[in-house]
Amino acid sequence: MRINLLGRFELQDDHGRALPQPGPKRRALLAALALELGRTVPAGRLTGLLWGAAPPATARSALQGHVTGVRRLLAAAADGAASAGAIAEDPDGLHLVSRGDGYALLGHPDAVDAHRFARLCAAVDREPLADAAGLLRTALALWRGPALDGCGSARLAAEAGPRLTAARWRAVERLAVEALARPGAGDGGMPEAVAELTALLAAEPRRRTAAVLLARCLERSGPEGEPPSESREFIGRDGELARLDAAVDTADGRPLLLTGPAGVGKTRLARAWADRHADRFPDGRHTVDLHGDDDTAPLAPGAALAVLLRDLGADDLPGDTTGRTSLLGALTAGRRLLLLLDNAGSAEQVEPLLPGHPEVLVLVTGRARLAAGLVARQGAVPLPLGALAPAEAAGLLAATAGSGRIAREPEAAARLAALGDQRPLAVGVVGARLAAGGGSVAALAAELERERRAGHDGVAAALRVARRALPPDAARVLALTGLLPGSGIDAGDVGALGELAAPRAREVLAALAAARLVEEAGPEWFVRPGPVRRYAAELADGLPAVERTAALRRLLDAWADTAGAVSGGQGAAGDRAAAADWFRRVRPALPALVRAGAADGLDAGVWRLAHGCGPLHYQDGAHLDGWEELAREGLAAAERLGDRAARLRLRTDLGLALVSRKRFTEAAAVAERAVADAGDVEDAAVRDRCLTALAGTLAASGRNYDAIAVLERVVASCEAGGDGPATARALDHLAHCLYRAGEAERGLAHIDRALGLVRDHPGDPLQGTLRFSRAEALRVLGRVEEALTASREALAVAEERGDTRLALLALDFNGAVLAELGRAGAAADCWRRALALHTAEGRTDPALARRLAALEP
Repeated sequence: MRINLLGRFELQDDHGRALPQPGPKRRALLAALALELGRTVPAGRLTGLLWGAAPPATARSALQGHVTGVRRLLAAAADGAASAGAIAEDPDGLHLVSRGDGYALLGHPDAVDAHRFARLCAAVDREPLADAAGLLRTALALWRGPALDGCGSARLAAEAGPRLTAARWRAVERLAVEALARPGAGDGGMPEAVAELTALLAAEPRRRTAAVLLARCLERSGPEGEPPSESREFIGRDGELARLDAAVDTADGRPLLLTGPAGVGKTRLARAWADRHADRFPDGRHTVDLHGDDDTAPLAPGAALAVLLRDLGADDLPGDTTGRTSLLGALTAGRRLLLLLDNAGSAEQVEPLLPGHPEVLVLVTGRARLAAGLVARQGAVPLPLGALAPAEAAGLLAATAGSGRIAREPEAAARLAALGDQRPLAVGVVGARLAAGGGSVAALAAELERERRAGHDGVAAALRVARRALPPDAARVLALTGLLPGSGIDAGDVGALGELAAPRAREVLAALAAARLVEEAGPEWFVRPGPVRRYAAELADGLPAVERTAALRRLLDAWADTAGAVSGGQGAAGDRAAAADWFRRVRPALPALVRAGAADGLDAGVWRLAHGCGPLHYQDGAHLDGWEELAREGLAAAERLGDRAARLRLRTDLGLALVSRKRFTEAAAVAERAVADAGDVEDAAVRDRCLTALAGTLAASGRNYDAIAVLERVVASCEAGGDGPATARALDHLAHCLYRAGEAERGLAHIDRALGLVRDHPGDPLQGTLRFSRAEALRVLGRVEEALTASREALAVAEERGDTRLALLALDFNGAVLAELGRAGAAADCWRRALALHTAEGRTDPALARRLAALEP
């Protein structure tokens, strides 16, 4: 007989046919014993599961009756074989036996779907990678619905159901990890992973690891593993595409330069060519916007390299540009890649980003001035881009405005395209004006001609014509967007600038998109071409100062609120992937925005935005110089306001930013001053959080005993406030400082005390963190087997909570300890699992891969 608990309670014969259902008490008895297959369950435990917290006086005798009934049911299912006690005669059957003051169900684990599921999942770590996905698919196919549904005991379902469900979700996430780690191996479990992850997130939307995995699985599910095409409507350019084809075939590692004036379509052509030739780059396409010709600061070569290296999966980045260039060369060697360096400003900005491998195509876009240095020093191939041919401009106009309208007025259409200098941006904008019902082609051409006579070039004239046709609030918002640095914009920005409710903000953004003044670049994310940004800035300069300041204040506050939410992990916005995505979009604009806010006296918004973006800079890791700059701006704003708590926060941020750049002497000086002034801050929670971070800065700067003194002060403050979890966190930090100071015994005592403080808080993330901290202390003390046990406990908590960071720490730790003990096979299993998790997060860990390779034959 088979007992199925992973869904609706069900009994089946050995051929998979359903058997009659027993009553609820006997279902509960069977389910409870089946979950503990082979182990004795006390009678008192069973009566509690069958009758609840207050069983009747007759419960024990009634339980014996149900036991007898279940034995008869099992015997009947065995088709009249041996009696329930004669186990040796029917080794594969299920048998209920008495043991002391309890009962046990005996039989093969595969007779209970929950045990078969657990066996298959456990086998994954022992099987070669090629079989892991198949094992997980087989295991997950056993699930038919919510665990223990209809088992006859609400108490049993409440107690055991979450544990079974957590195991299911761990298997789902592992299947996704395996699928992502198996590029090109059939579907590798990808369709099942996508379906299961979608269901998981519908039930548990805050499960962060699952959200990251689903996003990566969906991306990988596209053809050739590429994300959806970035090219939008693209007309003509056949000659330029052919020239690009020919240049690529002879590039041999030299960069190709697409140069030309604003609005000529350099980026669009580059992306359209890349989309058409995706098969040339099986190892991926990577784009970096160098911001060389817009209103934000150009991206420094070191920061641009960091972006590229992160995209290529590197985690541990060299601190200097030369080291990063070398790492780029190592990571790209032998790989067929496309690197699109968009909007470059100078040869000096581009040169450190050139890997120099013939397999890697580097395509650079920028103004014509870019070409001289790169051609002379790097042998770059220049591909100047001019206006569209007349027939191509007419084709784009027809595609935008409608072929019928253009066919009725061909001469006026040709004149209209010529007045727009036959540049794609201008032609697209006037075509959109016609499509929106902008009168005859001849009338629009006359309007555009008036703008040309006023001294505007074709693109500028088209933008002015387009603005006049916008609804009033959209025209107002277009002007206000001139206050927004950078190219990106979303409905939240529109709502903040225009003081519009979300539905109306989305409508206004849609109107700007319909007018070709913004272009959709992703879900709910738009970009503004350079000429549009410059025109909007002109319009913003003409607004009353009070209106500009009010709009800028709203924008600063909106970004500060978002930064605080995503860096603090609040709700769905706190998802790590969503936070990284938002930060990647807005980061280029941050310095210019905070400078504008400071110039307008909006210091409260400036310090809040600077502080909220600190954790995001740390997580991103590619723009640490920007973090220091932003922290200094925020600190200056807090000092101008005289806000002591804000000043402490920003000094803390500045210390951490300096540590991240390995400027330890400066960091320690900042931390010392902040600690000295912390007593002026009345908010104990803010003060203690900052002091804890400042202690970390001091410790990183080699000032362990100063850090210990600060943390002892924090522990005393938390104890005085009666906050157990906060005290436990402070004790954890104190313990780590003590380890570094050579006082591991004292540190371990603090960890054990901290564990006692969170014993009654099972949902606190410290449950896993403290166990891992305990493992580290035990290892330092030479108690390695105990350390392994503690680390495995931490890993179990991390997997149940979907905490990838802690899971990676524990797996790496376990692998290192097992390797030291000479247990190479077990160490390799741990490190393989860690590498698979890195893959799921879109990263690589070369050092870990090297350690694993050294273990494997």
